[in-house]
Amino acid sequence: MVHLISLLKGRRSTGDKVFSEAYSRSGVGEVFWIITDRCNLSCVHCHKGASAESRYEVSKIDAFHIVDRIDRLGRPLIFVSGGEPFTSPHLLNILTELKSRGFRVVLSSNGTLIDEGAASHLLDIGIDYVALPLYGGELFHDRFTGVEGSHSRVLNALKLLRGSDTKLALKTVVSRSTIPNIDYILNEALRYDVKMLYLCDLLPLGRGASLSWDVLDKDGWRLLLTKLVREVLDHSYDVEIDVGLHPSAALYVLRDLGVNVLDTLSKAPSRLSPEGRGFISIAPNGDVSISHFLPHVKIGNVLEDDLEQLVNHPLYKAVGDSDNLRGRCGRCEFKYVCGGSRVKAYVCEGDLLAEDPTCLLN
Repeated sequence: MVHLISLLKGRRSTGDKVFSEAYSRSGVGEVFWIITDRCNLSCVHCHKGASAESRYEVSKIDAFHIVDRIDRLGRPLIFVSGGEPFTSPHLLNILTELKSRGFRVVLSSNGTLIDEGAASHLLDIGIDYVALPLYGGELFHDRFTGVEGSHSRVLNALKLLRGSDTKLALKTVVSRSTIPNIDYILNEALRYDVKMLYLCDLLPLGRGASLSWDVLDKDGWRLLLTKLVREVLDHSYDVEIDVGLHPSAALYVLRDLGVNVLDTLSKAPSRLSPEGRGFISIAPNGDVSISHFLPHVKIGNVLEDDLEQLVNHPLYKAVGDSDNLRGRCGRCEFKYVCGGSRVKAYVCEGDLLAEDPTCLLN
C-alpha cells in the first residue's frame, strides 16, 4: 500500500498503526488471506489464468486454526479476498471470528453478491472496510468483468453500505483503456462517500498476459498521479489515494510537489515495497507466499509451519533486504524506503531482486 495523501499530509492512518504494532512484535504487519479462488466474474485483467484450477480450500475448522495462528502475530492488518470471497460458505464465519478477536479487517469483493442481506451481515459483524471494483461506466465495466449487470450490482452494494461505520474503498486497475474513466470513478467515489481510491497497475500475468498493449507507460502514470493528487488536495476531498504495484509512485509525487522524499518516507511503517517486509499472503489451501500475485513463490503453509518462523525463511529475508537489490534499484538512493516492485521484477525479469522496470524516477 502507498497512501499518497497521508504521506503528503504527514499523518498515519489507523491501518498504518495496526501494521506497525504487529510488525514490531512478530515481523508481520499485514496478511492478505485468499479464502477461495472461485469467482463469478471473468475479468479480462485478472492476474490468475483463465484456465487456472481452484486450489483446495481448507475446512471451517482449519480456517479457525488459521485465525489462531494469525492472532499470535499480534493481530496484523488483514485483508480477506478471493476469487470472490462471497462464494465461500465460510466467509461470514471467518469474518465474525476475526472481528470477535479485535482484528482490523478489510474485505475485498467484486460486489455482485452483496445484496441487502449480505450488507446487513457485514454491518452487524463490524467490518472496517469493504473494497469494491469500478472500472468505468456501465458498458465498459460490464465488458471488463465479462458479466452483464456487474456494474449495477456494485453501485447497489455502495448504496447499501454507504453512511455506515463500515468504510468504503473503490479499487480499479490503471491501464491505457481505463485512464479515460478515472474522472468518472473519482466522481462516483465522492458521490458514495468512499474513503479510499485504490489504483493498481495492470500486471501482464494470467488473463492479463494478453493485455501487454494496454499497460500504461511511465509518462501516463506521471500525468495521472499529478492530476489526481492535485485535484484531491486542491478541493480538500476526503479520500485517500492508495497505489498498488507501483511503490515509486510515492517517490514521484513527493518529489513533484517539492517534499523531502527521504525525510517523509523514513517515517513510514515499512519499506514501500511490501514483499519480504511484513507482508504475507495465505492461499485457500493454507500455502504462504511473499505476494498474492506470486502464489508459486511459496515459503511454507500456515497449518504446518509457525508463521513467525516463516518470515525468517531465506527467500523472504533475501527479498526484504534492500542491500540485495540489483540494477538501478540496487544503486538508488531511495532503495531502503522504496525497494521497487519485487513482483514486477519477477514477472518482467524473472528475478525477484532485479530492478523495477516501471520505476517512475527513471
